[in-house]
Amino acid sequence: MITFCGFEALLADHLNPPFVRSVCQGLREGFWPFANTHLNEWPVTWDNSHRPLKTQAEKDFITAQIHKELEADRYSAPFGPELLPGMYSMPIHAVPKPGTDKYRLVTDHSAGEFALNNVIRCEDIAGVTLDNIQDLGNALWLFHRSNPHEELVIWKADVLEAYHLIPMHPLWQVKQVVSFQGKCYVDH
Repeated sequence: MITFCGFEALLADHLNPPFVRSVCQGLREGFWPFANTHLNEWPVTWDNSHRPLKTQAEKDFITAQIHKELEADRYSAPFGPELLPGMYSMPIHAVPKPGTDKYRLVTDHSAGEFALNNVIRCEDIAGVTLDNIQDLGNALWLFHRSNPHEELVIWKADVLEAYHLIPMHPLWQVKQVVSFQGKCYVDH
């Protein structure tokens, strides 16, 4: 097992030391999404979680998903029903997965007057794209055009629930409270 100090030592000769420092700091302290949470006109606490679910199947799915997150220690123990000072709760809902009778849990960080996505300045994340098959295809095409005789080795990693494996900074966690059926859970 490599210790965290050993991990940093392995990356000592990395070509991008600021990137390595930021990743190591994030792993130690939790990651922060470039958010300015000290906006004077924003309330200290905000509960925007009131979005009625449409079906019993959605309620059952969200109940099961919260249980799964608790078992994986990605949610705090329940408390509530009231949020504590500094906490924000955005609406959650279940979205059907195409071609199946299954759902995925969505937290809508863009909903409402005090949406969490609004505390992240567009300039701070300009050019950032989430990986998808189209981005991969474009990157492969560009590589091939620039290096027509180079061999390229790629691999696929299973990143199922990857965002839940990245620890968030505790001061950001309090902005990610999931509220459901009179209980609140901090999403780590």
